[in-house]
Amino acid sequence: MEKELVETRFFDIPDEFHFRDGAALSGIRIAYETWGKLNADRSNAILLYHALSGSHHALGFNPCIDGVGDYWQPEMHDGWWEDMIGPGKALDTNQYFIICSNYLGGCYGSTGPSSINPSTQQPWGADFPRISAADQVSASSQLLDHLQIDKLVAVIGPSVGGLLALTFATTFPQRVKKVISIAAGFKTTVLNRLILFEQVLAIENDPNFQGGNYYSAGPPTYGLALARMISHKTFVHLDAIERRARQDIVQDNDSLSWFRVQDQVQSYMLHQGKKFVRRFDANTYLRIIDMWSCFDAVQEADASSPRELLQRCADAGQKWLVFSIDSDFCFYPEEQADLTLHLERADLPSTQITVHSDKGHDSFLLEPHLYSPHISWLLGSWCAWGGNSFAIHGNIGWNITRCASSLLVGVLIMPKEISHRRFGEWRGNVAAGCNCHANIHKILWKKCPRVLPDIQGKCHWWITRAGKKSALSIRISALPADITSRESRRTSSHFSKPDRESDEARNS
Repeated sequence: MEKELVETRFFDIPDEFHFRDGAALSGIRIAYETWGKLNADRSNAILLYHALSGSHHALGFNPCIDGVGDYWQPEMHDGWWEDMIGPGKALDTNQYFIICSNYLGGCYGSTGPSSINPSTQQPWGADFPRISAADQVSASSQLLDHLQIDKLVAVIGPSVGGLLALTFATTFPQRVKKVISIAAGFKTTVLNRLILFEQVLAIENDPNFQGGNYYSAGPPTYGLALARMISHKTFVHLDAIERRARQDIVQDNDSLSWFRVQDQVQSYMLHQGKKFVRRFDANTYLRIIDMWSCFDAVQEADASSPRELLQRCADAGQKWLVFSIDSDFCFYPEEQADLTLHLERADLPSTQITVHSDKGHDSFLLEPHLYSPHISWLLGSWCAWGGNSFAIHGNIGWNITRCASSLLVGVLIMPKEISHRRFGEWRGNVAAGCNCHANIHKILWKKCPRVLPDIQGKCHWWITRAGKKSALSIRISALPADITSRESRRTSSHFSKPDRESDEARNS
């Protein structure tokens, strides 16, 4: 099936743009794309933020962008979330108007360090200001004003985009109803700040960097390639890196003189680094990882504390969905647990989902079927279903994840009478002998009696379909203290293996 041809659009900010660090620039341009149709009262819009080195091109086929030049490599021509956006998909273009813009400071059409400074007629280079998450959401807000959109159905962001979704929701709480944060966090950890600093040093110490003014002489390809190699191992699970590595070993004589490449993994990482420098600007990369390194949700939105920050969202009636990936080495699951803890302390309606994957951080790109049903549920696209008790017959695995005062339970099921049904939701109480969930409780009791004694609490469940397998997940809140204080336990995954794996998740 031939993909729809899409074209990048541009929004020129009419007034001088004031950055968080005190700088001010005129003539700022934001590149963006949209999918779906904005309804008459302009109430069906969803704002999507891309990840660190991604682009605004999430769906369709876009062979070129005005002014971008060689950075727009063939691997970028196809959208990065094709299986998530479109008619009948989680981000249903029959219902919603989806907007995604390239970051301010980017190199895919938005004004950035590689753009021309009108006063010198040379690239901005080192003179381009530092960028914060607050700057990014300010640009997004002005884009929404341009599109005459007052309030969003949702703001969604994976990875670094999740930090921006959080910042938008807390800076402009009245402009969004629902927030979906995928594999992100609340404040950048010390570990990530160190990893990002290593990447800064790699680029800065390339002789070609020249303080950021390298456009006339040639880019710092070695430094940027090394920076990408440092980051890439956090995006992809190490087992997946070994699987992706080709059998042949390619010696890189351009980068190495004495050392000989010893195995396929070394060859693969060199390939990823060299591939990346063809499509990305080093100065843009530095600005974005600096933004990430400095991120603190409280400071970005000028709040006094996490509770005060998120109280704004609670007062605005927001609902949140937070995704964790259990094999994530970039944003560890503890970071989403911390975010969810802050949400619950602010009495903000929220649900945290732990996705079980062997793909690592890039799971959100490679396995959209593990996220789609939950996103559809939050957006209200699920059909109401349930209310009666049913017996579960099939292979059972279970997963327990503790998060503040909630317990997330995953049960793998493969009964024919359930696996063909559509997604649904049910709310009620869970207890031994309870009519609504007696059978579920009996199964969990047999599997984990120490973790699940007689449970009295509110819950809801959902069924997800992936190939021939289905998964039943139960989230139980208002648990007694003797359960919430216990450690998390985990045995088997409750999601099926993915059907495919790309050579590289290019938009991490």
